[in-house]
Amino acid sequence: MNDSHPEIRETSPAAAPVGATDGYLLPWGHPEGWPAIPNGVRGRYRAPTEACLLEANTDREAVAAWLDRKGSASPSTLAAYRREVSRLLLWAAELRGKALSDLGTQDYRAYQRFLGDPQPRDRWVADGGRKWALGAPGWRPFYGDLTAQSQEYALRVIRDLLSFLAQAGYLIGNPLALINICAHAHNESVAVQRARAPRRRALGRRLWIRLQSAVNNWPEKTPQAQFEKARARWMLTLMYALGPRISDLRGSFGDIHREAVGDRDLWIWSIAGKGGKFAQLPLPSPVVDEMVRFRKSIGIPAFPVDGETTPLVPRSTDTNRNRPLTRQGLDRIVRQTLDSAAQQAYDDGDPEAAERLSRASAHALRHTAATDILESGVDMRVAADLMRHSDIRTTQGYTTPELSRLMDALDQRDLEWRDH
Repeated sequence: MNDSHPEIRETSPAAAPVGATDGYLLPWGHPEGWPAIPNGVRGRYRAPTEACLLEANTDREAVAAWLDRKGSASPSTLAAYRREVSRLLLWAAELRGKALSDLGTQDYRAYQRFLGDPQPRDRWVADGGRKWALGAPGWRPFYGDLTAQSQEYALRVIRDLLSFLAQAGYLIGNPLALINICAHAHNESVAVQRARAPRRRALGRRLWIRLQSAVNNWPEKTPQAQFEKARARWMLTLMYALGPRISDLRGSFGDIHREAVGDRDLWIWSIAGKGGKFAQLPLPSPVVDEMVRFRKSIGIPAFPVDGETTPLVPRSTDTNRNRPLTRQGLDRIVRQTLDSAAQQAYDDGDPEAAERLSRASAHALRHTAATDILESGVDMRVAADLMRHSDIRTTQGYTTPELSRLMDALDQRDLEWRDH
């Protein structure tokens, strides 16, 4: 067994669901009420043992070896790999009754179709698109409809896993190598997305004001409550204005620096984001004002300095000041604010707003930033630059004209925080 991933362990009979003692639980967290994963000891597509270059007798050990090989990837990338493997293994166990090493080409064609429209939906897709905690009753493997790009990404991750296992002599071949994962994913997504077009993700200005109101109503009776309120206001402003991925918020204030851009002096946020893509995003004046406000509230100088390690969104103001809030913590703040705003909208007699807010997620703020910029009449390429969408362009840093154009687009938006 490969022990370099110590969290990979065989399921004990006591821990496994009844009748599943020959299986294992997902090592990074197994959802309650879902079947154990067959271990694949007698998998249909297993290669002869003597041909295997891995110290792996079961599928879980083979997956652990693949994860070891990916050990140099970022934590967020590894989490994405585990997510895609989890979805496949749960699907195989739940709907096919198979282990990973039992899955053939026809199984993967079925899984490809499933990614485009997971059914039964109430079993596989979280209600309202929420990212529930793994142990919560509302947790589901998917938290919304997958775009064509996300479907293709899922299959590419699995294809990489299978390629590794085939090359290592654990499997006799790679079934996904026989399937066109690009064209089918796109076609499936178009059909599904057309059917679900009314589910708009962007919140719009009216719902953004409701989010502001929800934060404004947070209590301030203790220093900790004051800090949490100021932190939420700052991070939500950043998300609404610039549409960063939530993982981008785990950076530090040292990523923000002042720079002369043409005839303007701008504050620039440098991000090394998803897939190693580098981006520079200019901060509009209202965002700079909110940055100064937050920094003063936690007792540090108004403006960042080179090399500063203070997290953009710190865990606390005491011993954890220099530790960034976890991704789960960031999601929790967004969820708490959305739920508060939804309840307030319902109390105000606005059920449509309440429903949209309750169904939203952190990603909705990212969509909102892009939508607002496009609706202001700005060229689509500018919005793509802001979102760092690789299907429009691959961003490797901006030239001075590009930064100026992006700043002009951001300046057209109403980003002021309303205190009442």
